[in-house]
Amino acid sequence: MAALVFAAQTCQFRLQNGFLHYTSDNLTYILRQSGKIWGSEMGGHSIHHFQNDAGHPTINIGVRKFMCVGANPPFDHPHEYLDMGDADEIVCPYCSTLYRYDATLDAAQTNPNGCIFTVADT
Repeated sequence: MAALVFAAQTCQFRLQNGFLHYTSDNLTYILRQSGKIWGSEMGGHSIHHFQNDAGHPTINIGVRKFMCVGANPPFDHPHEYLDMGDADEIVCPYCSTLYRYDATLDAAQTNPNGCIFTVADT
């Protein structure tokens, strides 16, 4: 496994298996070669990002720790880290989306479909 690591002040970049890992302030963003954000890591755990462009009152997700971005940019709100803990649901304090944990969903699935946040290719 080849890795390229270099640092600039508080940021670190690492290329590993076709993914670019960008770390700043204990948060790691993982980018695919296409330039889309796949997820991020905090403390070594992957953090998925979800959006609610369609204005769904409730989104079922397969993870308990995640980031809510509201709608896609430029209409997004501050990217809020949410942790359900032992609960099965949490409300985003910015957009009031109710997120419910659903153990039958994979981490990259939502119900309704289409609520995964990715950065468009530039």
